[in-house]
Amino acid sequence: SEDGMIAIAIYLDSVKNKLLRDPEIYMKGVISQGSKTYENELKTLIKTSISQRLTGKINFNELKTLIRQITSEYTSRKINTQPMVLPVIMTSKNDDISK
Repeated sequence: SEDGMIAIAIYLDSVKNKLLRDPEIYMKGVISQGSKTYENELKTLIKTSISQRLTGKINFNELKTLIRQITSEYTSRKINTQPMVLPVIMTSKNDDISK
């Protein structure tokens, strides 16, 4: 993609339906100036939205779609670009991954 790429990794406890840690965001070819501010804002948006969805059975396709939607809307509004969004969901049956 000419507008770059954003990979977003989230870590879930698949038994307790909770995020084990903050999402990790990797941007390539998107922006350079102010990128930490954008990353932090996007991380907060994704964390809040995912946490609200983790009330019942987890549907990974819905979570990936949600991550793509939030990221696309955010980048379009804030930096006027449409990078390729790659959501990655890592699961664990306990909280070992948070260490």
